[in-house]
Amino acid sequence: MAMAHDNEHILPPKLIDDLVETYCPIAATSIKESSALSYRCYEDTDANTEYVLDYSIDFIPLIFTDFNKDGNVDLALEIRSSGPLGGSAYTTSSIHYLLLDGEQQLIRDYQVLLYAPFSKHIVNYQVEDGQINYQAEPNFRPSPEAYDDSGELLVAPLDFAVNWVDGAPISTEYQHNCQLAKAADKRIFTANIGVTRYRDIGMHDYLQEITEETQLNKLMISATMSGCDNRKVSFFIKPTTEQSLPVLADVVQQLIPISNYAGQLNMLLRLDRQSQLRFNERIPLSDQWSALVRVERSSKAASITIDLIEGE
Repeated sequence: MAMAHDNEHILPPKLIDDLVETYCPIAATSIKESSALSYRCYEDTDANTEYVLDYSIDFIPLIFTDFNKDGNVDLALEIRSSGPLGGSAYTTSSIHYLLLDGEQQLIRDYQVLLYAPFSKHIVNYQVEDGQINYQAEPNFRPSPEAYDDSGELLVAPLDFAVNWVDGAPISTEYQHNCQLAKAADKRIFTANIGVTRYRDIGMHDYLQEITEETQLNKLMISATMSGCDNRKVSFFIKPTTEQSLPVLADVVQQLIPISNYAGQLNMLLRLDRQSQLRFNERIPLSDQWSALVRVERSSKAASITIDLIEGE
């Protein structure tokens, strides 16, 4: 049973098993090949246990501490993975802040992406005095304009760390440089009863993301707010099991009384009633807001997505 030590701390064996199950491909057989937290995930091809290399994962524990101040030791670790062909085409790496309960069971996983083939940034890090300090540079693949012809970076790297406020992670980039960080009320829904609320850190842009979930009549609603100086609020609506999806106007009418964005939703409803709403296109609602609406009517994945975008 694999365990990793950091002074007095041990990575819980059950947590290792859960991580291997999560990050090894589905239906793969994990084979541990060394005393380190390195695993080779193989696809079992037949009853004679002939294995074909499918994926590899490495877990690198970095910090053991109580991030959310609930009395339980949590941890941060790097997870590196590489795919069937090896090399950079299938390589990814991330820092994961894992919150554990009193039984050392995982309750939340917050992620900062270090590298993926088309990630927004390539991120390096250093661990200093129990803190992870990051430096992010644009990834050349999606952002070649960030480099000159000789490969020199034309913009300053982004330096940030991750702090913990009220039990949730928040990047110093968001804290110090975003107007939304100063907003006193970031609630999406006006009612608290039946609303589950999460705060996360965007793994690509390191901004705060707030998600609220609720059930309204026969609809499951998930809403997320993100942004820096201008906000984006996205509503994702799907019917409960075996229920049909109402028309857009009915959905919006149900959202308006419980949302802090009733004004924007009322403007959207007015456009829909006037047959001026264009789906899958960004349309202006006012000088400050626009909207994008997508509707999926297939029986297995019926859903409505409403994006409200401020500014830009």
